Amino acid sequence: MQLGGFRGIVARFYFPVIGALLFALAVIGFSDNLFTDPGQPSNRDPKFIIHGLFALAWFGLIAVQPALVARGKVGTHRRLGRFGAVAAAGLVLTTAWLQTLHYLRNDGLSGIALINSIAIAAFALCVAAAIANRHRPELHKRLMMIGTFLVLEPLSSRAAGHMGLVPVLFGPLVWLGLFASLIARDRIVLGRFTRLPLAGLAFLIAVLVLVPVEPA
Repeated sequence: MQLGGFRGIVARFYFPVIGALLFALAVIGFSDNLFTDPGQPSNRDPKFIIHGLFALAWFGLIAVQPALVARGKVGTHRRLGRFGAVAAAGLVLTTAWLQTLHYLRNDGLSGIALINSIAIAAFALCVAAAIANRHRPELHKRLMMIGTFLVLEPLSSRAAGHMGLVPVLFGPLVWLGLFASLIARDRIVLGRFTRLPLAGLAFLIAVLVLVPVEPA
């Protein structure tokens, strides 16, 4: 169904614009590895290299895939979806490995590390549900975005540091802005508030409230 006016503009461009912004955040977050300090030790560590490649692949696809749909290239979108599944699996597995190493070094997980471990598990569930519902476009794309929103803490913290901002303030503002935008998008495009982004935001708030974080 074709939508006209402002509603149609939001329907067509919301996900491509948000995808591009998420990719930009990823590039800023990895800017030291990619541009400003490529000689740092982590750039020679295979576990960080592999993790970074999967992360960049995922965020690149989050930008490309909605743009393909907006241009009517649904066939290409579906073919690239196979690479998206691989990128998501790689991101989950490499994050789990890094968190396991953190657990062993610190005799447990707490604070931000625990939040990120819960977030990557939620991401995996969202992506799996999105793939299972790939023939229901509205549900599919919202699940993909919500899962991606949940794993943004490492990128937002890194990006904030590179931009001279305070990570503990910047990260929550990014989360709030993204979830609020998706809630508003559904209200504009679908004509109602929907439960999925509200549930995602409620889940995130619950995790942040229940997992104590030590002051820096």
